[in-house]
Amino acid sequence: MCWSLAAPGSTWKLCPLIISAALDPLVTDQEKLKCAAQHFHWSTNLGGIMLETGEFDAFNTIMAILRMRKKYPEAKPEEFYDLDQEFRDFTDCKPCESGGGRTWELAQCLKACGRSRGSAASRSPS
Repeated sequence: MCWSLAAPGSTWKLCPLIISAALDPLVTDQEKLKCAAQHFHWSTNLGGIMLETGEFDAFNTIMAILRMRKKYPEAKPEEFYDLDQEFRDFTDCKPCESGGGRTWELAQCLKACGRSRGSAASRSPS
């Protein structure tokens, strides 16, 4: 991706501040895009391709939508985000909180939040 920024010569001392302010929204958009990509990716038992845990993969996204449909049967899909904090956190790829703070330990996180990983390994028939 290419972008440019015009700054008058008299503001050259402020350029680091101007560039930083211009980059903040770009970084936020990139983080949102990475999160959205996880919701469309089907994780496997071989691991992730984007350093993801599989917690926010396509299977779990479908399960989250189905849980919302069961929990709020009268709600429209576009209302789910506003209705439920857990769904909001899932949609925004926020890891679960357990104990004293955020944990990236998947097993502890899922146990604390009551979520299932839904990876290919856990979906295969016994």
